[in-house]
Amino acid sequence: MSEILVENLNRLWASLIVDELCQQGHINFVVSPGMRNAPLLAAIIDHSKAVLFNGVDERAQAYRALGQTKAAGKASVLVCTSGTAVANYYPALLEAHQSNHPLIVLSADRPPEMVWGHANQCLPQQQLFNSDLVANFNLPVPTEEILPNMLRRQIVSLLNANRQSPLHINLPFRGSLDANGPAPSKSYIDLAEKSFGQASQLEFSCLKELTSESIEKLKSIFSNERGLLVVGSLLPWQEKTPLENFCQQFKGPKYLDVESGLKYQFPLSSGSLPTFDHAEVFNAIDKNPPQYILHLGGKCVSKHYYRFLEEHPEITLISVNTSSLREDPSAGVNFHIPLAPSTFCAALSATFKELNSKDLGLEEVSKAVEKKQQIIENSPASYPYLTKYIIENFPTDHDLYIANSTVIRSFDSYAHQDGQKNIKTLAHRGVSGIEGLISAAFGYAEISKRPTLLVLGDLSALHDLSALHQLTNSKVPLKVIIVNNSGGGIFSLLPIEGKSELKEAMIMPHNIKFSPMREVLGLDILEAQNKLSFESGFLKLARSVGPAIIEVFLDNEVNCQIYRQLKTVEL
Repeated sequence: MSEILVENLNRLWASLIVDELCQQGHINFVVSPGMRNAPLLAAIIDHSKAVLFNGVDERAQAYRALGQTKAAGKASVLVCTSGTAVANYYPALLEAHQSNHPLIVLSADRPPEMVWGHANQCLPQQQLFNSDLVANFNLPVPTEEILPNMLRRQIVSLLNANRQSPLHINLPFRGSLDANGPAPSKSYIDLAEKSFGQASQLEFSCLKELTSESIEKLKSIFSNERGLLVVGSLLPWQEKTPLENFCQQFKGPKYLDVESGLKYQFPLSSGSLPTFDHAEVFNAIDKNPPQYILHLGGKCVSKHYYRFLEEHPEITLISVNTSSLREDPSAGVNFHIPLAPSTFCAALSATFKELNSKDLGLEEVSKAVEKKQQIIENSPASYPYLTKYIIENFPTDHDLYIANSTVIRSFDSYAHQDGQKNIKTLAHRGVSGIEGLISAAFGYAEISKRPTLLVLGDLSALHDLSALHQLTNSKVPLKVIIVNNSGGGIFSLLPIEGKSELKEAMIMPHNIKFSPMREVLGLDILEAQNKLSFESGFLKLARSVGPAIIEVFLDNEVNCQIYRQLKTVEL
């Protein structure tokens, strides 16, 4: 029986990599002697599936591995120490490339500080081979910051991308190369042991349509009692009707990301959940987690959704998305189905007339939401208040463009008890920057010809200040709400310890007002100092035909105090 080596991080990572290779069918390890590759050699020797082939000459070993690959139909794995050892593989790798044969190289390396200092037996071997001929991937020095599942998924992803070509994985080791400590943390070892001995499956990865075989597999998964439907970001032009129908068809809890464009159509009474960033929601699901999660579309705004997935690797996670990016921040995806979510839902709806799932014991969530709404309504103006008011009074013929930072998190956190709001939402969650939002919203509105409401913070507005000039003498129906809390307020909500100078550098407090620019730009810029003036200005904004701007001022300390108060609400 295979054993996972846990004496130190070097050995643990080596065990995980060797185990994943073996689980994927790459069991022949053609190795050469050395000290730097000792963790890899120990992992191979201790794995019951691994077959060890020793040899001194790396050049000969590489051709040996190529011959094995031709016979087995699965790439053999070359393992060597650092320095010129790996360079001797080049002739066989060239042959493998030119003949469309896979070969896998695992080269041990010294840590970067030794490479940079030109220590003995060092060379920059992470890019030693021409990338047009050999796929090169440089792993970091083993660290607990990268979860075991994430490491294994990366190996699988590399294997899948190089099924008929050579692959070089370079692994630098720092510290102990033998069985001496220090040992990894118990929590990290526990996660590693859970993944050990099981292949990281990414089934259906080449699927173009739902086959009878894949439907049977899904039936088996959906037969579990407890499921959760998650809809992440969807492209604005994607057809959403099949997803809307499927959300109604799914009789169980569902979490709809704000960028899905479906969030406000499904109230709490329909089984919809607020964001995982609500502590009471996270804790309730954490106590009674689902057995499977069906995730349609791209990533979600909530970072705690991904924390939940990291803490529950036992959950079967099905991802349905056509993105070329491997959107799997938690390294939890078991099955990836590369179909458009609408196509998948239409096919699934024809097969499953209804999908039933238990409610996961979340009946009390709506009571917590009600308490939070009372706090918001009885407090001065804040981000939660602005979000609540805008959604509840949103004009039916408008689209909503949401900026990043606190703004999008606030809109993602909003939850309503009942009623439906069909609001098309747009955002910038690719790299989640705060620049260019006024320009992008302007471009969207001028082409779509639809009234568009942009909500952004003061720093986002400063980053795209020149774009306000575009609104001058323009008939583009862009309405802008600038939330001015005198700096990067989101950092005030984070538990940052340190000198006041550090916080000031992060928050960049300022006394800038945008409303005086009405004289320069000739734009209608309203000021709102409190709830009453904001509500009055919002009604004018909604009725305006052309561009209009409201600058609403928030006291950052009051805003933070309200957030702290909302966090005290429990189920």
